Amino acid sequence: MSDALRDRTLQVLVDVPVDKALLQYACNTLAVMSPTTTRADLLRRGWALFDQIAVTLAVRPACGEGCHWCCTLPVNITDVEADMLARHVDPARRRRLLDNAARAEGLDDAAHTEALITCAFLDDGRCSVYDDRPSACRYWHSLTVRACEFGYGRAVTNIPLHAERVGLFKTVMMATAMVVAKRFNEPPRMGREKGELHAMVLRALRRQTNRGQPRRGAR
Repeated sequence: MSDALRDRTLQVLVDVPVDKALLQYACNTLAVMSPTTTRADLLRRGWALFDQIAVTLAVRPACGEGCHWCCTLPVNITDVEADMLARHVDPARRRRLLDNAARAEGLDDAAHTEALITCAFLDDGRCSVYDDRPSACRYWHSLTVRACEFGYGRAVTNIPLHAERVGLFKTVMMATAMVVAKRFNEPPRMGREKGELHAMVLRALRRQTNRGQPRRGAR
């Protein structure tokens, strides 16, 4: 991958400290692919690479199974992530998506947080799409549950994050976007659109219906 593409990608995506050696390693690892590799395939591989490296970090998040204090926060996803989530939608889930999208429409992040709109993919306190959860959910974490409890429904919170984990995730996602850009000859981003989770998944469902693609619960 050229230095020019790397520099342009870093400038376009986000201004964070980057481990250049890790960035190059991630690019080289993700660049090994077949001719049929899709954007979703590369995104999943980027997530998996982050998970593999993250287990070596000395500090672990306080997050665990059944912890869902953050599952009412506003989440923006790309069209690639929306297509992945749409494949998990049955008629009952679609109704929840419609209700949540209507409640979230026109809200800024602060108002959305205070509205306590529980993610449509949360079932009995557990994520029903955990393996396909979007990057925003994978990136978010906390070093103490008490801070999450205190911040629940509050627009202004002070959730302690692990800087090394944040840097690792952003670096691997930068590498993923760079590989996608080269693979599909497009600008360095992980999707053509980005927006509120519920609205984006509904839009993806319409696209899939128009293309005649099956989804869970469809006949």
